[in-house]
Amino acid sequence: MSQSFSGTASYGVMNNTGNFQLFGEDSSSDPIWETFRFPSDTLLPTQVLERGGLLSSSQSETNFSLGRFQLRLLSDGNVHLNTINLPGDYANEPYYSTNTAGGLRLVFDELGSLYVLRENGNMANLSVGGVFLIDSIRGIYPKEQYYHRIKLNFDGVLAHYVHLKGADNGGWSPIWSQPENICRDLLVEKGIGVCGYNSICNIGENARPTCSCPAGFTFIDPNDHFSSCAPHFAVSCDEAQRNYTSDLFMFEEVNNTGWPSSDYALLTPFTEQQCRDSCLNDCLCAVATFREGNKCWKKKLPLSNGQVGQYLPGKALIKVPKQDLPRESLIFQPPNGKHKSKKDAVILMGSVLLGTSVLANFLLVGMSCLGFHPFHRRRITGISTPHQNGFREELGRGHFGIVYKGMISNSSVAVKKLINNLMQDSEKEFQAEVNVIGQTHHKNLVRLLGYCDEGHERLLVYEYLCNGPLSSLLFGNPRPTWAYRCQIALGIARGLLYLHEECSTQIIHCDIKPQNILLDDHFAAKISDFGLAKLLQMGQSLTDTAIRGTKGYVAPEWFRNFPVTVKVDVYSFGVLLLEIVCCKRNIQGGTVEEAGEGMLLSDWAYECNADGRVEALVEGDMEALSDEGGKKLKRMVQTLERGVPSGLDPRTYVKTLMLRKVLGFAERAISAGRSYRSPMGKLDSEKEFQTKVNVIRQTHHKNLVRLLGYCDEGHERLQVHEYLCNGPLSSLLLGNPRPTWAYRCQIALAIARGLLYLHLHEECSTRIIHCNIKPQNILLDDHFAAKISDFGLAKLLQMGQSLTDTAIRGTKGYVAPEWCGNSPL
Repeated sequence: MSQSFSGTASYGVMNNTGNFQLFGEDSSSDPIWETFRFPSDTLLPTQVLERGGLLSSSQSETNFSLGRFQLRLLSDGNVHLNTINLPGDYANEPYYSTNTAGGLRLVFDELGSLYVLRENGNMANLSVGGVFLIDSIRGIYPKEQYYHRIKLNFDGVLAHYVHLKGADNGGWSPIWSQPENICRDLLVEKGIGVCGYNSICNIGENARPTCSCPAGFTFIDPNDHFSSCAPHFAVSCDEAQRNYTSDLFMFEEVNNTGWPSSDYALLTPFTEQQCRDSCLNDCLCAVATFREGNKCWKKKLPLSNGQVGQYLPGKALIKVPKQDLPRESLIFQPPNGKHKSKKDAVILMGSVLLGTSVLANFLLVGMSCLGFHPFHRRRITGISTPHQNGFREELGRGHFGIVYKGMISNSSVAVKKLINNLMQDSEKEFQAEVNVIGQTHHKNLVRLLGYCDEGHERLLVYEYLCNGPLSSLLFGNPRPTWAYRCQIALGIARGLLYLHEECSTQIIHCDIKPQNILLDDHFAAKISDFGLAKLLQMGQSLTDTAIRGTKGYVAPEWFRNFPVTVKVDVYSFGVLLLEIVCCKRNIQGGTVEEAGEGMLLSDWAYECNADGRVEALVEGDMEALSDEGGKKLKRMVQTLERGVPSGLDPRTYVKTLMLRKVLGFAERAISAGRSYRSPMGKLDSEKEFQTKVNVIRQTHHKNLVRLLGYCDEGHERLQVHEYLCNGPLSSLLLGNPRPTWAYRCQIALAIARGLLYLHLHEECSTRIIHCNIKPQNILLDDHFAAKISDFGLAKLLQMGQSLTDTAIRGTKGYVAPEWCGNSPL
């Protein structure tokens, strides 16, 4: 502290903001030192970090000396998270950057928002999820009820924590953090990553890293799991091991694991067996990784930047001593004649196996180059049943199954076990439904990751959402803010619009209710439980099915034996929307009988609206009754009148509401055309290509051409798309006779819908810039519906990112001015 100020401190003051200040003899002057100007690892509300300011992590949870992670606001306005090389202060390359050039200061305001204030007065939001999360923070965690703080943890993760005021128990709960995966993002070329040498980093709960040692290794300091790992055995290149390592060692296999910066040799094209043999007979090789069907990386100790994740395909082969050999034989025991004959036998057997392996790999590579990298919903085999150790924690249950929390590949998942005696769908129907639903990809839908269909056992595996169902939040105390409830309603509407209008096969959910709306770690709403869904093919608008759904949310069609349409979901959405407005259940207790003589919430709402008492629905919620809030409330009441009618009137408000946004977007997009020259850019790197393919393959929209698979062999890269028989729009648009005006409007709307899906983070979890929109890249299917094609030039934007720098791309005549002005896109 003495290095931070000069002079004599007479007294100190702890403010209500948490700022500890020291004053000199003159109490009227400014403090000579304060924690807000010289922070350690924490920011509190109203605290500001000026240019050159920094946060420094601690060594560990219990050791508060200087750690090796920093948050810095640079002189150019960017905020960096980086490591330093202790005991020095040299800053390594950042593992996270905000790209906020021109930033003056980093502000953590009193409402819990973190942003960079720029020189021009604009604010660059750093809270993950952007404006939506800010509304969530202010609505769900208001400053009057919660304490807030931002901390740079000892493991390098920057996190926002909240704590309920007056709570006797419970700690600080994280609500967002950066980076998303520090194991993947922090790569130190010369040194260690998050964990020590010879270790493996894995992302656990709340995006925090955990460290472990591979087989045959243990932590040097058993009390510090972020320290390095040491092998149980000695490895040497003495004659005892140099020529006979195959007799002494074997491999432990682990999938999706790697040490990216420890390679000393790349062998290609190589089979897996050749990779094994090469490492086994190389005294320097500690680990070999085999990936992409023909590439073998050899690594030596110490291993660094170890990590595990689905983004690391292939397998790692860790060389460990054979269990039946004593430790002495690993170091000094010289070979004898028996080893030679044994070695010859091994060579003979290995030669036969190697020849077979080469033939098999030749066939596999041939299949691969013919496009055999298909993308399909994964059928999970060998999955633990709910009675085994895999799934013990029950998350909920309904009429058609029980949902458990489980673990697959170190990731949390939600597993729904369908009840046998209630499953009427045939095997063919079940497979069709799973395949269609598995192709959906939308930010407001819970993702179906896979399924199990073994005998009478049917399981659906979904992504796990940690904040549970909307019902727990909506009907709790305190109730969510009006702004947040409006965001929830809009998210659900977007998800339904996608299911009904944007999928090539329409999907009727059949059971929209608060329990089936789940909240992710950013409290964004996602529609879940497609177990009751019914499918409509293109051009079909009605389907006959047995009655489905939950009492209080079921549309009249079910009871009148009328054919069912997507409007049954709009009816259920209307009931749900009413519950969101009022924060009350439509049927208290779950059944009409349990509600006693009381009136249904929907009936009461109609009376309030008819009597001009709309304000009674929100019970004095001043935010909802304000000028802006009152407009939204009236629009929601209009939605209820159309979505939950007394008869079977058309319920089109949800669709109309969303299409207005699409048309507005289309008008903005059409005005952007200019004509400029544009040279071709460079080919993507291997990592960029794989990332792009993985993101684009997850898109699913009726106005986008589907990517079916790919081939990436050496310098050969192929993408396999669905075939559209009526060719590009240019052939039709510029031909004779020209298409009708009505059809041209339909084409424009379809393209706008596809672009809206790619661009808006509400629709696609990773935004995609196409970079080459032109008539030749708009293809027409057998119904002459327009689909956007050719993502070969696409660039990706992560959540919260709005700009990207890239080489100029596109086609002359369609290139925007940004390309020529070197402006971010």
